[in-house]
Amino acid sequence: MIALAWCASGLISAPGPAARSKAGIPDIELSGGASSPEALAQAFLAALAANDSKAAQRLAVSEDEYRKLIMPGSVKPGRPPQIMPDTKSEYFWRKLATTSLYTLKGMMGDYGGKKFTLKGIEVQKVEPFAWYTAHRDPVLHVETESGEPFSLRLGSMAEYHGRFKFISFWSD
Repeated sequence: MIALAWCASGLISAPGPAARSKAGIPDIELSGGASSPEALAQAFLAALAANDSKAAQRLAVSEDEYRKLIMPGSVKPGRPPQIMPDTKSEYFWRKLATTSLYTLKGMMGDYGGKKFTLKGIEVQKVEPFAWYTAHRDPVLHVETESGEPFSLRLGSMAEYHGRFKFISFWSD
């Protein structure tokens, strides 16, 4: 059993397609990812064990998901979306994607090929936004193959319409 240090869902109920359209939310879904934070963490640990950075990258939001859902929806609930010129949103995407990729490559270098058993997830902050909920700085409490406790700190997770994906692997 995995203990969570936070309440998984229910902060924002995900609107259906008609309600999303009326609210100006793009009709987009998070592709792939996982149905819960623990399933996302398990998939990430499996990618680490397989030393498969491509599998880990598929657990993170795509450029399309970031630029159409995450970035514009990153405002307080009830506020209008954050609209910016394509050049600016592309800049923010590239900055996020590059930082996240380098962090992931470092983690693969340090922990790739090692098997961890997930014992729990501790999320530092759950923050509702207009279009999604962010689960900030999750810490994966794991056990090494030799039974030693260990913690892996990641970036943030997005929760949208019952799906969870990493926004970034980088954590400050």
